[in-house]
Amino acid sequence: MRITDADPSKIISPLAPVLRGFLQSPAFAAPNRAEEIRELVAKHRIRLEVNDREVSTDFTVKKDRRIRTSLRGLEHLWGSLHAYLLLFDLAKANPGQVMDLLSSPGGQVAREFLIWAFGDPSVPWPQDLPRPSDTTNRMVVATNSLFLLSCGFILLHEIGHVVLRHLKQSATNPETKIRREYAADDWAAEFIVRGTDAAELQPRLTAIAATLGLIGGLELYGGPDDVRDHPFPPDRILHFLQNHVIPNTGDQGTISGCLLAAGVPIQAHLLKKGVGTMQPYQTFEEFFAAAKRLYPS
Repeated sequence: MRITDADPSKIISPLAPVLRGFLQSPAFAAPNRAEEIRELVAKHRIRLEVNDREVSTDFTVKKDRRIRTSLRGLEHLWGSLHAYLLLFDLAKANPGQVMDLLSSPGGQVAREFLIWAFGDPSVPWPQDLPRPSDTTNRMVVATNSLFLLSCGFILLHEIGHVVLRHLKQSATNPETKIRREYAADDWAAEFIVRGTDAAELQPRLTAIAATLGLIGGLELYGGPDDVRDHPFPPDRILHFLQNHVIPNTGDQGTISGCLLAAGVPIQAHLLKKGVGTMQPYQTFEEFFAAAKRLYPS
């Protein structure tokens, strides 16, 4: 897989230090299936296009088998994941407590990243926020790894659309499009699970949960008349938890981490509405009750 629209070495962006890893992110997510990924990409003639001119948070694969995204969208993804890790640290340090994002140092940075990342994608990286190049910051190093795992899942999801022959026949009704999204999710998640040793599975499951939560968070801001052609975000997350997380791990820490990852977009939505606290959700019921109140139906 190669970038066809932008040379990583020539891109001026805070994300530049991890862009070369982005190309290899599917193999990073499923290290035991790296050769199989190369064969699939070659067989289907899949190309990756990162556009450093357009502004979008979308990943799409077209009939020409080019997976397209924008540099600015990738920047916002990194910022969202960094906020998630900061919130997870706060949740571990304050179990069962409401966290004030306006007073704690980590909370303030998470709040600023969330407001930026879920805002106008044309707004450049804030000057005072951490960057991927700061490898002396343990949270930045962790975010760089989580970012590559998240990108690996997204790219495998798009490869899944190709392998499952979704591009051969256009879908015209929302129900078919939604079924295809679930199928691509399942294909990518199963590919990663089967391509990862059990000891290395936890961060990958968490990265997928965070990715699905962030995708759902972007859909929070659709208009009331928009036709939904992607799964209802809480249902999509629950589908992943029930079909891929719970069957593959009995570790409650992993399950809780996935729930928190999925809850980040809810927190972003609350921040947009001026609410500065986060209630950590401990059960499926608590999370989905909150989600269904906040997501458009």
